[in-house]
Amino acid sequence: MSIAVNAAGMGVTQTPVAAHGKTIPAEKLGPLAPTDPGIGIEAIRRRYEEDGYVWLKGLLPRAEVIDFRRWVFTHLAETGLLAPGHDSHSASRPPKASTGISPTAA
Repeated sequence: MSIAVNAAGMGVTQTPVAAHGKTIPAEKLGPLAPTDPGIGIEAIRRRYEEDGYVWLKGLLPRAEVIDFRRWVFTHLAETGLLAPGHDSHSASRPPKASTGISPTAA
């Protein structure tokens, strides 16, 4: 699973996402699910193997995460991957009318 890309909001898209010669299949797109650190290291490792990521919500200081997010979106804006008018310095999600990244048929 990965970040959902859908012009209507955070739902699952039926279209693969393609950019810079790489494609993410539609079945790999969807909302991220946080992992409870209380499930133990073996269960966390299994989750990583199954899902390809582990999100331990609150593990990192929020201010540092927001600063890094700004850095990432500033660099994404330079590539043209973000929709025109996307506020790369905002800590919030883009408006529901546009996620800033559009699904593309492969």
